[in-house]
Amino acid sequence: MSSSSSNLKTLLLERLVRGEISQEEYDRMVGLIDEHQPVDAVTDPSDPYVSVTGLPTDPGGASSIVGQLQPLTADDRLGKYTLVEKIGVGGMGIVWKARHPIGEGDVVIKVLPPELSRDAVHLEKFRASFEIVRRLNHQFICPIYDLEHDPRVGYYLVMKFLEAETFDVYRRRLINEAGRLRFNRLLKLLEQVAIALDAAHRQKIVHRDIKSSNIMVSPSGEQVWVIDFGLAAEMRSTMALLSKERMESSGTYPYMAPEQWKGQRQTAATDQYALAILTYEMLTGRLPFEGDATVLCRCALEESLPTIPKVPDSVNDALTRATSKEPDARFQTCREFVRALVTENQKRPKSNHSKEPTDPEEQYQLGLKYYEGVEVPQDYEKAVYWFQKAA
Repeated sequence: MSSSSSNLKTLLLERLVRGEISQEEYDRMVGLIDEHQPVDAVTDPSDPYVSVTGLPTDPGGASSIVGQLQPLTADDRLGKYTLVEKIGVGGMGIVWKARHPIGEGDVVIKVLPPELSRDAVHLEKFRASFEIVRRLNHQFICPIYDLEHDPRVGYYLVMKFLEAETFDVYRRRLINEAGRLRFNRLLKLLEQVAIALDAAHRQKIVHRDIKSSNIMVSPSGEQVWVIDFGLAAEMRSTMALLSKERMESSGTYPYMAPEQWKGQRQTAATDQYALAILTYEMLTGRLPFEGDATVLCRCALEESLPTIPKVPDSVNDALTRATSKEPDARFQTCREFVRALVTENQKRPKSNHSKEPTDPEEQYQLGLKYYEGVEVPQDYEKAVYWFQKAA
């Protein structure tokens, strides 16, 4: 039995003793864990893509993080950066907007939990993950600049400040303003996310925590950035191992694939599963499954994704395959999943143009019209190529 399964059973037992779940619910969940846990599954702490899963006694964890930090205020300096304003508390700690001293633009500083500084092994593992992620140079991935240390607060991350809003906030704003989020506009954004994920996967980097709040969208809706690439998940796994008070997973419960719940190795297919859940959320305005960790674990292991009414069959078919219980049954790449959302008829309707344009600007404008949903060039692949090359 893997250590993650043992931890999950222990926490379920604690909930049973506290009266938070019934004996019947406890027996059913333990049976599910045993049924879906392979005999030879081993949680290897040295594998950066294996998570420690469990039910948190402190789901947010934010209060315990904040309480252990020396207070900072606006205009304080961390290294060469001047703090401007506190943005909030995220999965990795307190988040600040800060200013570069020589006018190179604003940055985001994430002050990490102080426990990280007290364990050399996990600190070194986090450093290694940071160095890998920092090498990701992609237009759809938020750049990470530095991992620094300050004696007042410990370690902190520095990354680019984005004039953007999270995917879910962008969706709500667009619906409030325009009454709907056009399917082709959504496809454009999802394809950018998929391109970013596939680029990382080619370098053997898995995000492990894809969700709407980890996708930033520019105000114009033309650009997305994937943030917290792998580091938030790494931090949660580290804190789960170091903390005696709570046990957290490497992902966010509603988006977690079956292999994450079972503490198995996470791959590119894990990110694809979360991207499919995100797609469902953006199409419907709600998550496919809701409830506490016990309910969400059961749904991930046993339930099929609910069908979305009034959408092409290709959408539901693609979502079903991308959320298959077995990772090998999903699409080969995230981009293949996004492409599968669109039927051949949707991809290649008749064009109003009698012939393909040869001027690069005309090609770009035609590709742009595809993404805006105005019309689709006859050659779908060329339209995508024209737009991405020009953009």
